[in-house]
Amino acid sequence: MTFDALKELENQINDPSVGKLRIQIDKQVAGGAEGDSKGKAPAKGKVPDGIESKPVSGEAFFDLVPFLFPGAKESTQRCFIKTIQPPKEEPEEGSQPPPAEGEEGSVENKPDLTFESRNCYVMLKISLSEAINPAIDP
Repeated sequence: MTFDALKELENQINDPSVGKLRIQIDKQVAGGAEGDSKGKAPAKGKVPDGIESKPVSGEAFFDLVPFLFPGAKESTQRCFIKTIQPPKEEPEEGSQPPPAEGEEGSVENKPDLTFESRNCYVMLKISLSEAINPAIDP
């Protein structure tokens, strides 16, 4: 970790309005029906023929409060992942923009709760070479 990155982390930890570190997770998920394929199941991690995969994004938050305690140099946490809406694509030049929300012809595109339905989480461990708040010696 560079000095600038450490200073940025220190600013985030000491800022009560931040208090958390946001982590983004991107995953490819099979988009078709799972029971349609006939024959032998594909190898683990392989997508069956004829089924397209789609990207799914999620986010998790690592709580930085443990680093506020004097002498704390390490924190391990289980961070649950929440599915987030992918960023909207800009329309190409010359094409009509999609209708705004609530207008006729608009389609609400809510993300599937891919991560929530599976109770997905990441186990994160952050170790610092030096404590952000040094230990208090009596």
